[in-house]
Amino acid sequence: MLFTIIPLNNIIIFVLYSCLYINFLFYLAVIKARLGIREVHFLPFNPTDKRTALTYIDRDGKMHRVSKGAPEQVT
Repeated sequence: MLFTIIPLNNIIIFVLYSCLYINFLFYLAVIKARLGIREVHFLPFNPTDKRTALTYIDRDGKMHRVSKGAPEQVT
């Protein structure tokens, strides 16, 4: 038999486990990427400006600014 009947409660639990695992991996990647930098300023996404930005200092002491958003707002 290829399929098994699984109670709905178990399916919901399995979905939650997978979501938590994916979020956990995402957070680990973020933590690893941010090791060695010091955040100076973070601008969270703003739907009016349509962008988010981060200013940080790297291990060598150089300041960087990165931004993500709508092209007309980032330039």
